[in-house]
Amino acid sequence: MNISMKSFRAATCFIAVGIFGIAAILLSLAGDTHAYSCKLNLPPPNQVTMMVDAYEYYACSELPNLTPPGYLNATLSNVDPGYSVANGGYGAYCADLEGYVLDNPLFGNVTYQVQFLSSIDNPSFEGRPWNKINYILKNYPTPPNSWLDIQAAIWTLIYDCNPSDPLLQLFDCPEGNRTAPCYFPFGGTICTDSGCPQNQPPIVNITNVQNIVVNANAYGGNFIPGNGDFFAIIIDPLSCTGASGSYISYCDAPDHLPFQLLFTTTTCDASYTITASAGANGSIDPIGAVSADHGSSNIFTVTPDANYHAEMSGTCGGNLVGDTYTTNPIIADCTVIANFAINAHTLTYYAGLNGSISGPTPQSVNHGASGTAVTAVADPGYHFVNWSDSSTVNPRTDTNVTANITVTATFAINQYTLTYYAGPNGSISGPTPQSVNHGASGTAVSAVAAPGYYFVQWSDSSTVNPRTDTNVTGNITVTATFAISPVTPVRISPNLRYHSGIQVAYDDCSDGDTIQCQAVALSGEVLFNTLNKSVTLKGGYNSDFTSNTGYTTINGRMIISNGTVTVENIIIK
Repeated sequence: MNISMKSFRAATCFIAVGIFGIAAILLSLAGDTHAYSCKLNLPPPNQVTMMVDAYEYYACSELPNLTPPGYLNATLSNVDPGYSVANGGYGAYCADLEGYVLDNPLFGNVTYQVQFLSSIDNPSFEGRPWNKINYILKNYPTPPNSWLDIQAAIWTLIYDCNPSDPLLQLFDCPEGNRTAPCYFPFGGTICTDSGCPQNQPPIVNITNVQNIVVNANAYGGNFIPGNGDFFAIIIDPLSCTGASGSYISYCDAPDHLPFQLLFTTTTCDASYTITASAGANGSIDPIGAVSADHGSSNIFTVTPDANYHAEMSGTCGGNLVGDTYTTNPIIADCTVIANFAINAHTLTYYAGLNGSISGPTPQSVNHGASGTAVTAVADPGYHFVNWSDSSTVNPRTDTNVTANITVTATFAINQYTLTYYAGPNGSISGPTPQSVNHGASGTAVSAVAAPGYYFVQWSDSSTVNPRTDTNVTGNITVTATFAISPVTPVRISPNLRYHSGIQVAYDDCSDGDTIQCQAVALSGEVLFNTLNKSVTLKGGYNSDFTSNTGYTTINGRMIISNGTVTVENIIIK
């Protein structure tokens, strides 16, 4: 493909890039009714050539003397059929200020190897604000706008210049008198050196340029061309051949490539293709190849089978709300993939006071599957009662799970039964049976012997009577044993050993014991002579030693030589 271009001198908005630069031409093609996408069918790099025809080697920014609708004229030739660009002549705009064009008559024909790029697919190429440039092309056609106003607005956006800057100068001023970064060929000059034209009348409407730039900055940042709109295609030089004389070096070094050309087109494909698919256990509608306009968001209905849910993926991106999946704005061919996974449910087991849970909690269980067994473990002295769903199964395994389950184990303190029985010839005084909490104490009971009998012991060998069981940690069942009282008038309490006289009882008793005597007369001398033994001598008991309302008579002497004797109801004769 060949591009022939005439370039003429003009002052421009300047940015210092050395003697080489990047220029761009926006070529306007006839509009059509396709919706724009980024799917341009562009010629491949390095297989298309570009011919440039210029009077001298000038920058793209030099003032032209051309016929609208473009800042420059360009002609495409030798373009193979089937591409989105075609042979023909175009009015164009520059996107750079100093893209040098080698002079054909003086230095020979120069052929550039180029590549084509879409400004929509490459919105940040070379740092140019392509979205805003496309906004201008859409909203400010020529006519009625001056193509010079459009060119000024494009440069102002690219170089962030102020078109009302009082330092606007002609490009023809000597470089030492140029004021960077903004000087255009659009207003009167303040250059005073020789060779500079004076008082040149403005050739652009600065107010219109300002309005275009303000609106492009406000509304063009995310602009996407719509149906029938123009947008920029970039022609980027990759190398060149054919320069002669002192300028042949411009083709030797890639840094000296002259410019990029831009032109607008409406020959993009009408739509993209969304390929929608669904895995097992669900469906998506529509499915297969779905046509989508550029920038559109498409809606799919995703229906999982019972007890499954959708998991969306694919290159389109999007958002699933309920059963509706809405894609992100479509800017390329992409995919929507609906996979389906079985629902999972959570089993959570808590322990109430005085217990704990043994086993995994929480658990994630697939729909219809079974959980892992857990056990409600009571603290010492407590027992498991039930779960909060009234189940008493422990350990517990939830099967065929169809929903989340959350339950709490309840525990209660252990209660024990104290049961007291009386053997023959006696009875129990006090409550029996008794219900007592773990660690608590029971109520006192007494084993009461029948007349002529005495209490011997309980069946657990305890001789404590009355009896109070304390710090109870289990059930207690005991029976009181009774024996017939011996035919002896004296006994030792509390061990209840019976003797025939006081002396033998004293000799058998221990310190602190009580010698109990029936209300009878006893003969003989009694000697209390044990060092540090203190005893109590009580008389007047009835036959079963249950009361001592009478007196015991000792017919003899009572001698106390050691120890202490406390005497009650005793008569000594």
